[in-house]
This record gives sequence, structure tokens and C-alpha cells, in this order.
Amino acid sequence: MVKTATLSGAEITYTFTITNTGSAVLNNITLSDPKIGISNKSIPVTGGLAPGASITHTETYTLKADEKESASFSNTQPLKQKRPVA
Repeated sequence: MVKTATLSGAEITYTFTITNTGSAVLNNITLSDPKIGISNKSIPVTGGLAPGASITHTETYTLKADEKESASFSNTQPLKQKRPVA
């Protein structure tokens, strides 16, 4: 997964590019990013995500007053994946 961010005013738009690097079709994809309030959000993939295929998903986060005042905001999230059951 690759996560990029674009800042516009007080909003950060995150784009998540999720690539299936395995050998099985992925039917259930969930995304968690506690820093922006996402927990086990289901990402729909019509027909599944085939090996080698990618999808993108976007989320928007509005900076809180203290985050704007500090002029600093850091968001890193480790990638977790589950192997599909054969």
C-alpha cells in the first residue's frame, strides 16, 4: 500500500493505493488509520482484487485547531495484511 497526502487549507486528502502482491484474489479489504479516525473500514472491490491489480481509495481529514497551530502533523501507519483462506 502506498499512502500519499495533499494539503489544502485545513484539509488533508489521503490517497491510498492498494496493490495485491499475492497470488490469490482478495475479496475483503479493510483499511485502518487511527490518526484520521478510520477503523476497519471496508473497501469495496467488485469482483475481487486480482493478483497484480491495484485500487485507490481516498479519505479526507480536517486538521484540528491545535494541529494547525503547531504547524506540524505526522501520520504514519504500518501496513497489516491477512492472507486469504484457500
